[in-house]
Amino acid sequence: MDIKEVTESLKTVYSGQPWYGNNLLHILSTIGSGNPNANFNGSNSLGQILEHMLQWKRFTIEKLKGNESFHIELNSVQDWNKEKIYTQEEFAELISSFKTACEELMDFIKDKEDSFLENLAYKKYRYKTLIEGSIQHDIYHAGQLALLIKG
Repeated sequence: MDIKEVTESLKTVYSGQPWYGNNLLHILSTIGSGNPNANFNGSNSLGQILEHMLQWKRFTIEKLKGNESFHIELNSVQDWNKEKIYTQEEFAELISSFKTACEELMDFIKDKEDSFLENLAYKKYRYKTLIEGSIQHDIYHAGQLALLIKG
């Protein structure tokens, strides 16, 4: 996969026509008027899932920019803010921040050379793996958001 293909994959998940269902922009426009604290039987709420997605999108961007000191500890409050109750205003800001982060990621990589994908993030994995993981992460949680909307 080259930069063009990775960028296209990001765009498809965010605003294109993915084969599996609605893109993130559609889902975000649908959840914006919903209850940010909606959940199934005490599971993560819409707001908690979206905040989690935003944190890991920021992680991806920071690692691609070479920020080795940026870290998210798994199962920490920064990873999953499980106690957070969101107001409509906070939820609207989360949606806006997530959209901005998605666009920042796409803008950041679109003009890079293919060799950029081979750079190592955190000395553990290639940038290509990091970006593909971000795409998969968005798809996984988009399904959760879509289910909570219908719930």
